[in-house]
Amino acid sequence: MKKLFVLWFAFSCFYTGWGQENAPFPKKQNKKASKISYTKINPPGTVKISPNFYGDKSYLTNLDWLEYMTWTKKIFGEDYPEIYQATLPDTTILKIITDSLKLKCDYLSHPAYRMYPVFGISKTQAENYAKWRTDRVIEYALIKEKVLKRDTAPENYFSVERYYTSLTPHSVEKPAFFPVYTLPTSVEKSQLPTVSPKSQTLFDSIYGILKNSMDNFEYQGFRFVCKLDYFKESESK
Repeated sequence: MKKLFVLWFAFSCFYTGWGQENAPFPKKQNKKASKISYTKINPPGTVKISPNFYGDKSYLTNLDWLEYMTWTKKIFGEDYPEIYQATLPDTTILKIITDSLKLKCDYLSHPAYRMYPVFGISKTQAENYAKWRTDRVIEYALIKEKVLKRDTAPENYFSVERYYTSLTPHSVEKPAFFPVYTLPTSVEKSQLPTVSPKSQTLFDSIYGILKNSMDNFEYQGFRFVCKLDYFKESESK
């Protein structure tokens, strides 16, 4: 089981892509015509709430965040270390949890806590993660449909914007939709499915530690909503 987990985690970190304005432009993507029906995609990790509206079933986990950090470090760590640094959680929060649980390594990376909710993440970091998650899901769909070939070269990382701007107007049929993950609005948050009892129990156990250790500590964890949206040309500017 441990070996399978390691292989799965390595494979999940194998994908490439996260658009950044200050990073180098990638090579052109495969221009095979795309006829994927994105309306048929069930966004991973979500449940359908209403037509074209999906919500996460569980809180964002340590494993989710480690995957994001690992990928970002691989792609940007050497030439753009500030991009990787921006993914790091609040070390004060992690230290409090780690010390309270008497862990030999920090809470975020401890194998026994991989499926626990991630803590120490800001709203801005969560928004960046949502963009990264969008890119990874659409990249996976394009690879699965053989529109793209998997490319692990850091300079060829994938993002939705870069994929669309690399297409010539008359050589391909652009996909109509792609899934977009975002943080929910206050109204959307009220429509999210009830968190699974296990996920909520794990969240409460860690939240209680921080609530007792820090004055005025507030943290609700992060869940995301997903909608199918059209690509807008202005997004590629």
